[in-house]
Amino acid sequence: MDIITDLLNIPQKDVLSSSRSENGSLIIDITLVSKKFSCPSCGFSPTHIKDYKTKSITHSALNSRSCLIRYRARHFVCAICGRYFLNQIPSCLPGIL
Repeated sequence: MDIITDLLNIPQKDVLSSSRSENGSLIIDITLVSKKFSCPSCGFSPTHIKDYKTKSITHSALNSRSCLIRYRARHFVCAICGRYFLNQIPSCLPGIL
């Protein structure tokens, strides 16, 4: 798992699970450790997990073969204001993954 966390610039302690599949291209599946999040709209915490969404990006760090990252993101709903939001990979800019 070290190469995956190094590639994505994510601390290993934040990764719950990851896997690799190598058949011509590299496919990385990753799930982060569950942490408490506050609603970005009203600031209420705790929020509830509504469901999971799989986000995918093509990573260009490997020039010799294609690399696909599939991130299992938690989809939260705020119990106070009802807003839905996804948790992001900390090293990624908002909206990329």
